[in-house]
Amino acid sequence: MPKIVVKVSRSAHTRSKSQKEPKVEGDIETSPQKKSSSRDVTPAKKSIKIEAQSGTRSKNRGTKPVEKKYFTVQEDHTIIQYYKQHQDNQTMLQIAESLTKKVKHSEESIRDRIRKVLTRLRHVDETLIAEEAKV
Repeated sequence: MPKIVVKVSRSAHTRSKSQKEPKVEGDIETSPQKKSSSRDVTPAKKSIKIEAQSGTRSKNRGTKPVEKKYFTVQEDHTIIQYYKQHQDNQTMLQIAESLTKKVKHSEESIRDRIRKVLTRLRHVDETLIAEEAKV
């Protein structure tokens, strides 16, 4: 198979199309004035001194740790009973709003507790919660 050789002239485009190339006549520029480019001058570095902070920083700078408030068996029992009584005529949000007065948790946490845990309980687990809540 024959070898194919392609000669590339120096006038081939090597820069992006957004930059204007200077007009070249032979090897000499035609413009009498030298154009200054932004590459000629290097900007001076601005150094700002920051004082060291006292104490150590933790790697996790997220939210501040809040003491978790867990649901008790009595609260679960109250939520289950109220939910069973009012699930037909009220929405989940309305039930959660009314339960905030009885149980000391936020609407969101009560709604999540009903949706994720209490509606998926087996009948045996519900009876165990009812027995433990009476004690």
